[in-house]
Amino acid sequence: MTWTCPQLEQWWKDIEHTLKKVLKMELRLSPSIILLGDYSNLRFNSVHSADFFGLAMTAAKKCILLKWIAEDPPNHSHWVNELNYCMPLEKITYNVRGNPQRFLQKWQAWINFLET
Repeated sequence: MTWTCPQLEQWWKDIEHTLKKVLKMELRLSPSIILLGDYSNLRFNSVHSADFFGLAMTAAKKCILLKWIAEDPPNHSHWVNELNYCMPLEKITYNVRGNPQRFLQKWQAWINFLET
């Protein structure tokens, strides 16, 4: 249902377009990617890009769940806000683990995207 819902069709296209720009990769979202988390056919530039992509997909699915019974579907800015909410939490986690560089490797493309 999350894949074929007409109200979500443009939303998934917007997310796909944004992730293409952020990760600088070819991307075609499909039910196996969105619903099953099967990223085996995707060619990420790095493991950090793959980690970010997984987080972005989780945030997208969370947006759907938060709007499940509402009349209006989630929108692109809701998804962006979810990712931006996760960013400082991840930064704290990586700092506590003594690996702030890994945070930057994972999030730098998103930070650059937000600055444009």
